[in-house]
Order: sequence, then C-alpha cells, then structure tokens
Amino acid sequence: MDDVLFENRYTEDKTLVREFHKYCLCKTHRKIGIILLIIGVVTGALMSMSQFGMISITGTKGVILWEISIVAIVLGFMLSIYYLMTTRIALRQDRKAMGGEIPETVIQFTDKEVIISELGKIKTFHYRELGESIETKNLFVLPISRYAAIVAAKNGFTYGNADDFRKFIEDKYDPARRI
Repeated sequence: MDDVLFENRYTEDKTLVREFHKYCLCKTHRKIGIILLIIGVVTGALMSMSQFGMISITGTKGVILWEISIVAIVLGFMLSIYYLMTTRIALRQDRKAMGGEIPETVIQFTDKEVIISELGKIKTFHYRELGESIETKNLFVLPISRYAAIVAAKNGFTYGNADDFRKFIEDKYDPARRI
C-alpha cells in the first residue's frame, strides 16, 4: 500500500449533506427551477401590465398566460428547494440504516487510490474510476456515479490540509470546478 498523503475524517451532518445535495445531486433541478421562476415572473408581469391597460392581451391568450405564470412559479419554487427535501430523506435513511447513529467516515488519499473506511468496511477506488472533482464551500466531491461520490469535508483533514489537497486533486484531474 502507498503512503497516505491526505486523511479526512468527519461525521455526516445536515450541513454537509445539504451542500452535497444542493451542488451535486440536485444541481440540474435547481437550475430548471430558477428558469421556471423567471418564466413565471416575466409572464406574470406581462399579464399584470395587461390588467392595467399598458399592453393588450385578450381572450384565451390571457387566460393561458396567467395559467403558465402560476404553474411556472409553483413548479419553479418546488424544484428550486427540492434539495432540502432530499437532504432530510437522506439523513433519515442514513440514521435508520445505522441504528440511529451516524459513524465517522475516514478517507485516505494515496498517490494511486482512495481508501474509505466506514463501519469497519474498507472500499478502495482508483482515481481513474472517479469523475471530475467538484469543490464547494465546505466540501471536495469526487463522483463515483450519478448518485454516489467520495465526499471530503474541508475542515476534516487530520493529515494534510484543504489547500494542499486542492492542488493534489487538480494535478490528478482537470482543474476542479468551484461552486
């Protein structure tokens, strides 16, 4: 086994899970939600201008535009906050699966692989198995698949630090995206 260059230890909490869901799992939902909110507000503004006689939209076009406005705003709002719901569900499922207690996650980074230890189980991944790294305010995320990732908390480094890890991971991949 190679020498450990970085070690990260953390216990999953609401802030970390919410950030992971917001910027990684539900990123597309949020973008679509924001677009729908904008469409709904613009359509609503046009219809309000029509009500005050500034522009003329009459008949069924007006009714359809009001409906589009309402539906777009409601759906946009729901999709924009979808990550909050998925965060609560994920935390509840994790606690239920772990008997009410969330264990500490230990992640070790060597030059060739990532070693994850949780609940006495060890999983190893080579960097070529991981997707492009994502950096958020509190996390480094290395995707394994669409719904799974290696998550390292920035304040969880017990060996090495977040700045050195950022440089290390940028050397392993294309430059990390910062969100």
